[in-house]
Amino acid sequence: MVDENNQEITRSEKFKAVSKSGKHKFLILFLIVFVVAFAMTVALKNNIFNKDAVNSDKITNDISKHITNNYQKYLTQQGINENVLSKKYISDIVDVEIDNIYNHNDLKISNAQVQPIINKAIKSENSSSAFKIPENLYINNYITETVTKGVNDYVSTNQNRELLSKFHVVKQYLSVSLIASAILIGLILIYSIFKGCFIHLLKWSLLFTSFMLFAVYFMSNVINNAINTYNEVALEYVSSTHIDSFYNDLCFGGLVTLIVSLLIFAMHKLVKP
Repeated sequence: MVDENNQEITRSEKFKAVSKSGKHKFLILFLIVFVVAFAMTVALKNNIFNKDAVNSDKITNDISKHITNNYQKYLTQQGINENVLSKKYISDIVDVEIDNIYNHNDLKISNAQVQPIINKAIKSENSSSAFKIPENLYINNYITETVTKGVNDYVSTNQNRELLSKFHVVKQYLSVSLIASAILIGLILIYSIFKGCFIHLLKWSLLFTSFMLFAVYFMSNVINNAINTYNEVALEYVSSTHIDSFYNDLCFGGLVTLIVSLLIFAMHKLVKP
């Protein structure tokens, strides 16, 4: 075989060319995996695994019903106005519960965490109602202990404890994945610069990354159904807005990587000798 300059290409040179092409394919594959992992991790951390994503309205409604049905009678026996346990104050307690889960890895809340909310509830109700709740230590402690027990009884089920355990495992995995994928992407790109295949690597990896991200976006219903099959309550605690935002972010990421890859293809073709 003869090249453009009528020079013979040896078998050794052909082997090196094939070997180099094979290495590029592996680098492209690895880069696709790490870029997709990085994009998925960022989207998950920003949309699903943050406190704002929790469906606090559902939790507030459920806890409010639980306390009203099971614990209001104990407060009524003490002549305590049921408005103290209105959703307005239960919502504040749910915010404490969510903060407890994210910052302290614990489902149970303490009396000390609930006490300030109960004090605020009593003062607010006394200022707006003719029926006055005695503001003394015994009454405050009784309401606080009753509400705290009601919340903890509701949230500390075996199913929720199992879900919390998995939640923190996934959170730790995401933190590791974010750092590891970013480092590996950087190392591969630096390596490709020294090997002279940076543009080739970048354009193909971004192109296939966009396909992968679009695939996840269009399979959102299938993925959600699979998650519900694995754990039927997992998605109930996440607001639908944040779930949609997660998939929309992936779609946007796919669109950006597709446009960038096509631009690189076009520019590379124009400047290629």
